[in-house]
Amino acid sequence: MSFARRPEIRLHSQVNLQAPALEPTAAALRQVGGFGYFLDPQRLPIEGACLVLAACGHGQLHMIYACDFHTLLRPRSACSAKAMATYYYRRMRTILITGGTRGIGRATALLCARQGWNVALNYVRDSNAADDAAGEVRAAGGRAATLRGDVAVEGDVIAMFSEAEAKLGRIDGVVINAGIVAPSLPLAEMDAARLKRMFEVNVYGAYLCARESARRLSKDRGGPGGSVVLVSSAASRLGSPFEYVDYAGSKGAIDTLTIGLAKELAPQGVRVNAVRPGLIETDIHASGGQPDRAKRLGAATPMRRAGRPDEVAEAIVWLLSDSASYTTGALLDVAGGR
Repeated sequence: MSFARRPEIRLHSQVNLQAPALEPTAAALRQVGGFGYFLDPQRLPIEGACLVLAACGHGQLHMIYACDFHTLLRPRSACSAKAMATYYYRRMRTILITGGTRGIGRATALLCARQGWNVALNYVRDSNAADDAAGEVRAAGGRAATLRGDVAVEGDVIAMFSEAEAKLGRIDGVVINAGIVAPSLPLAEMDAARLKRMFEVNVYGAYLCARESARRLSKDRGGPGGSVVLVSSAASRLGSPFEYVDYAGSKGAIDTLTIGLAKELAPQGVRVNAVRPGLIETDIHASGGQPDRAKRLGAATPMRRAGRPDEVAEAIVWLLSDSASYTTGALLDVAGGR
């Protein structure tokens, strides 16, 4: 049986597919859900009517059920026998990512899209970069919306969450990623304007986004539960002396927020975790006046290299997903052993 170039195939109850017969497919898939397991890679029973859609470019077949669950199959030619014996359940999701149009935020958005999740991308100024990122999300298999707003402005944050829900539906997860850095200086040489803006964006902005996440996701407020991931930094435990002690201090506040909010929201079905990236190759270093900083200092880490945004994104998406269902209040270092 071949599903190549057949974007929609309707199946009815008690239909069985022979998994080895699946071939890579080419038609675009836009909305899918998540993950579970079946034991027999030779035979997959399908209970109830569903819609089969071919996947975009990666040779997978998706079956979407009326109950908002779907099945994902991989052809034998694309994976091992062990992987072939696994398929996944996960309800469809909408993820809001602040600072989602560059660096770690953008990499996370693309990885979410590859799960079939909808992605709301917040940005503050660069609309061209936002449009490009949204296009990449759609090409990767997800729906996308761009949301302009400054996380340090309460009205912008509230409007951003409302607009995401209006465009993409109920929010299931939030990645609080937006942040800034400034040129390397010892604290004694930093002016008040720099300090104020650093804490406005990195601390006040993160707290506003976390507060709005709690209001939208908490079950006692009518929310669905869900997952919040904050992007901290290894700087929170290293201090960044003579460079960014203000930035490091702002990320220390994120660590504390993660631990406290996780305890507040756990009874409401909301998990709260943080990742702490190390030296990652993004353009944030250029904004701090050292475009080669990650590569230069990364060579001195135990892994002897800088990290990539997609490596941090993998950790974020794991924390968002049901695979991390018993993980909350965690501070996950993604720093190459630094």
